[in-house]
Amino acid sequence: MLLDEMKTGNLTALIARSADFYGPRARTGIPNVLVFDKLAKGAKASWLVNDSAKHSFTFTPDAARSLVLLAESETAWNQTWHVPTAPDPPTGKQFIELVAQEFGTQPKYRVLTRPMVWAAGWFDRTVRELYEMLYQYESDYIFDSTKFTKAFGFHPTSYAEGVHRSAQAYRQ
Repeated sequence: MLLDEMKTGNLTALIARSADFYGPRARTGIPNVLVFDKLAKGAKASWLVNDSAKHSFTFTPDAARSLVLLAESETAWNQTWHVPTAPDPPTGKQFIELVAQEFGTQPKYRVLTRPMVWAAGWFDRTVRELYEMLYQYESDYIFDSTKFTKAFGFHPTSYAEGVHRSAQAYRQ
């Protein structure tokens, strides 16, 4: 309905989409909860369903800056945008290895299977809602923000830099 109203000129709006997010103080981001929080405390991290699949994540400072750029750009309205997200995402295993390296620890983790997440959902509403999104972790999940990069000349933060800055925030 929103897209139809935008096309007919009855409504001025824009849609900004993001991949799953991570970053400094992103308390509810899945990588923060399952990986950063755990490895920062020396505990075993977790990953969802398939640690061999590539998974795009949007770095929260990039998402915040991009929303300001979109809101302030008259030409951005009445379009759908993917906010800046680094290309060539790591697999779950690679992401955990990046985070572990930042904390100077071993990349110890477990893969949470669908049945494990389903059972945990009985005790936690957030996990219950997460279960519906597990399909994004079963195979490669690639988010393309090329349109944004071309329109605004905004290059997303690399995974290595985003993980480094996120880990710094945990150490503070």
